[in-house]
Amino acid sequence: MTKDSFSPSRCALLARLYITENKRFFLLALAGILGILVFLACVYSLEANYIIYTSDYPNHDSAMLRLVPMYIVTGYILGVLGCSNIFSTLKNKQGRINLLMIPANASEKLISRVVLYMIVFPVAFIVLVCVAESLRCLMVSCMVHVIEPMPLYVAVFKPEIRDLILPKWHTFGVVTLISVGFLAAESLFILGSVIWHKTSALKTFVVFSALAICYIASAVWLTDKLYHGLIYIQQSWLEEHCVEFFICLEIAAIVFNLAMAWLRLRELDVITTRR
Repeated sequence: MTKDSFSPSRCALLARLYITENKRFFLLALAGILGILVFLACVYSLEANYIIYTSDYPNHDSAMLRLVPMYIVTGYILGVLGCSNIFSTLKNKQGRINLLMIPANASEKLISRVVLYMIVFPVAFIVLVCVAESLRCLMVSCMVHVIEPMPLYVAVFKPEIRDLILPKWHTFGVVTLISVGFLAAESLFILGSVIWHKTSALKTFVVFSALAICYIASAVWLTDKLYHGLIYIQQSWLEEHCVEFFICLEIAAIVFNLAMAWLRLRELDVITTRR
């Protein structure tokens, strides 16, 4: 049962219904993510040797430099795993019928869940990182009394400290590249969840990794053929704007993946209706 015209209010009601139906799962997931972050942050801090004087790090907290990539990688992994289950109810006939009977069109069903996983989740993850950092600093200050560790969410707003813990990472372009890349990865696994309803994460990773390898190999080969024998100056523009170029590619990937997911949902509605 579908509606032809898109309605933002109906989309908001769908998101609210989805949260209500899965409230317990979301709360347990957030608690689990917080536990993982606290555990990893404490492990990284325990591995740091605070006995050695480290004047290169703010307040001599040598664990800060390693925490940044750890939080980024953890956010990527947890984000794509969550998105791979966004349409897990489609794995059986009853789930497809239940989704079909929702009085909304495919775009509303997709957007109501995409907003939760691609907008709400990153914000919630940042909040959980702040909580984990506070607990880490509390643990370190109790163990080592000679230093006062500074949480990352405070350090990143201090330029003199940010340059130490985020070398060459804190430029606007690179931060945007990482952020948009996270959304592109999520959109890819959302598409995989619509295509493969069982073991979606594994199938999406294997298939699209193989496609990415083939694409990269083809692009390298084609670039070598096109630029063979040309002078270096002719290649400098792309090298100077490679960050902006990859950001545009990531945005295009987000649009393409979500458009394909929307088309697949419409197709499933038609198939389920005919059956």
